[in-house]
Amino acid sequence: MGSIAFVRWILGWVEFQIYPRRKGACERFLNLCARQGVALWRIGRAENFFTASIVVGRYEELRPIARKARVRLKAGERHGLPFLWKKVSARKGLLVGLALFAFTLHVFSMYVWSVQVTGNTSIPGDKIIAEAKNLGLSPGALKSRLEYQELQRRLMIAFPDVSWLSVNTQGCTVEIALEEQIKHPEAENQEKISNLKASASGQILKLEVTGGVLQVKVGDAVVKGQLLVSGVADNTFGGTRMMRSSGRIIAETEKSLVVEIPMKQTVLRPTGKQIVRRSVRIFGLELPLSLTGRPQGEYQKASQRVTLKGKTGDLPISVYTETWSEQSREQVTLTEAQAEAQANVKMEELKQQEWKDVKILSSNLSGKIDGSVYRMTLYCQCEENIALESEILFKP
Repeated sequence: MGSIAFVRWILGWVEFQIYPRRKGACERFLNLCARQGVALWRIGRAENFFTASIVVGRYEELRPIARKARVRLKAGERHGLPFLWKKVSARKGLLVGLALFAFTLHVFSMYVWSVQVTGNTSIPGDKIIAEAKNLGLSPGALKSRLEYQELQRRLMIAFPDVSWLSVNTQGCTVEIALEEQIKHPEAENQEKISNLKASASGQILKLEVTGGVLQVKVGDAVVKGQLLVSGVADNTFGGTRMMRSSGRIIAETEKSLVVEIPMKQTVLRPTGKQIVRRSVRIFGLELPLSLTGRPQGEYQKASQRVTLKGKTGDLPISVYTETWSEQSREQVTLTEAQAEAQANVKMEELKQQEWKDVKILSSNLSGKIDGSVYRMTLYCQCEENIALESEILFKP
């Protein structure tokens, strides 16, 4: 039934009404059509007339039959492709628009719209996408120029922890499917021979030694470089046994940090003038949206790229915005409070960098102006692991 309806839509069909000139004329008309092989459908009956539909090309064949049956025909609505085409062809702009739309779809389907990574657990997806971009696979890349086998090979080399990897195309989306290797715990290198030495001077608080011969005890004071655990021991047969020393030696230590801040500084202050430049990137092609050139002088630039997102990930369309803020240089002399505030910030940064694994027990912070600088000094009593592994190398 569906195929018959489709053929009728292709050929076009017309609805019409049958008005009788005498009693029983409509029934006679329908019988004559059936005898002569004229196919009618959607036959219906109203109070004063009948209705039916016919292929538009055979409507003229009904006129002699209508005269013979003494009925009057009245054409109604027309349906199907011929009538739709007649309406559309009268609007040339619509046809041009449809053609441009089809052409645009065809061109856009030739490019990669998004790149997805599946199957990764410990390897960040952004890292894989960044490496794929370096190899030429990114939103906006022409699909016909991608060498998928070579991409797979080079990605496997870039990520040795991957057991297998496949680059697949699904429409305009490229999927990087992979499976990571199952990592087994590495056996401890028993062939390595080492000592544990003190990385700083202090007093030992706790011993957690899992390998080697202990040379100190809790409460001992040690100096930097002193042997704490030896990797050489005498055995019961009067010989020497070599081993790898391991463990933690927790000690109380003293540490200090010094920060200096110049009292006279050159600072940049915004004047309030700003210049904004925008551009759009479509399939790797950068198109400027602003005619303003790069400003000359003392400016600070802030930039942002916003990538449009679809249901499957990033689209190859992004908007780039540059905001240039004019700056003026000024010589300023800091107050002691301002210098102290800067020193505190810098001191916290140093503590995070240099004392990452150190527990501070007590501290003494002091600061003062010393000539042209503000000097801040921090003294601390700390608790830390001072065990530093030192390999014992034997010359052949």
